[in-house]
Amino acid sequence: MRGAREAAGWRLLLSVCPLAVLACGCIRVSYVSAPRPARTTTIGPTQDGQLFELKEGQQLVVRLPDEKEGYKWAVIRPGRKGILRQLATAASEIPASATERRSIEFRFEAVRQGDVMVHLERRPEGGGPPVEDFEVTVRVSLY
Repeated sequence: MRGAREAAGWRLLLSVCPLAVLACGCIRVSYVSAPRPARTTTIGPTQDGQLFELKEGQQLVVRLPDEKEGYKWAVIRPGRKGILRQLATAASEIPASATERRSIEFRFEAVRQGDVMVHLERRPEGGGPPVEDFEVTVRVSLY
């Protein structure tokens, strides 16, 4: 009698196992990730002296007015330790429309985790001391 019960138990187990395996294969687990922040952060003169937080791979665009003839903006301290990378060696001029002021853009990419200071100065094209400066701190973190 005991052998017959064991055999029945094994048959039941063997018939249920394939159903359990099949059911596990049909279950789908999906994870919802948090939305990623905007890929590009654009800042201007009103944000001078502020702290900006970026994630690796995001870009920072510094847009500054460039109306005075004979003066040029330059990146003095683009960051150190490879935290930010300047994407263009020369700044890109933004064409001015009838309502916009002429401006210039400097684009950076957050490369690795850390804090870094970005410092730009406007100097006379022939040389001389700066007439204006712009400085922000950028904190880069992982996603």
